Amino acid sequence: MRRGGEDAVEDAAYRLLGVLLLARRGLVAAVAVGGVVVWYAILGQTVRQPDAMGLLALVALPLLLGGAAWRLFQLPPGVAFRPTAARDDPPPQRTARCQASGYFDGRRGATWRLLARASLDFDAAGGVRLVSPPPLLAGPAEARQAFPTRAQPTAAQLRAGERTPYPEWVYQPETLVGPSRLVYHSAADYERAVARLAIPRGALVDVRPGWQYSGFQRWPALRLNYHAADGALTAAYLAFPTAAQRAWALACLVGRQSEQVGGG
Repeated sequence: MRRGGEDAVEDAAYRLLGVLLLARRGLVAAVAVGGVVVWYAILGQTVRQPDAMGLLALVALPLLLGGAAWRLFQLPPGVAFRPTAARDDPPPQRTARCQASGYFDGRRGATWRLLARASLDFDAAGGVRLVSPPPLLAGPAEARQAFPTRAQPTAAQLRAGERTPYPEWVYQPETLVGPSRLVYHSAADYERAVARLAIPRGALVDVRPGWQYSGFQRWPALRLNYHAADGALTAAYLAFPTAAQRAWALACLVGRQSEQVGGG
């Protein structure tokens, strides 16, 4: 019972951290306003009673706050992740989708995406392949039909009972919806948004199950620590709607790893 209470407190703390991470820009702005107020207070005190410490504070405070804010805004949106044991997960359930957080390679280079809808696949060697937003199921011609014009049908079409074919996004609206909840307006617009993240089996350093937090929500997730192409150690996160899907992805990764270790 005590352990359950500790887990509840820890979970609540991580939910709060998830909210703070999303609101970090607002927090930086609030700290900046507070820093200006404090700086003016120090300035007034130094004018009345000049001393070395006051002068040092007048110079150091804006430099420290400015440097901290610059460093914070250089970082990708933070991910609150709490490692947990996966022994209580339900039986694995296969999935082809997840919400991925990581550096995706797109037309404008590598960019960080947080909880982006993505297709999930594992290659023959056990590497992870992610595509966000998920590719349409149909071919190029059918993909263009997924973005029909918004023109009204003609009177002749109405009399003949003709209807505009339902595009794929009618059945899969999440396919064409970006993180900002904006619908892509054309096939070209959709294609420009597609980015990929591939993590080779040999680049993986550690796979850890846990929970990913954003706002007050949480998702069963996996944290993948890996070496990027430039050799830097980085991380990607795979979040799932259910713990059963997390169990399946973990089994794919850990199982492949066990096979390679056993075969070596």
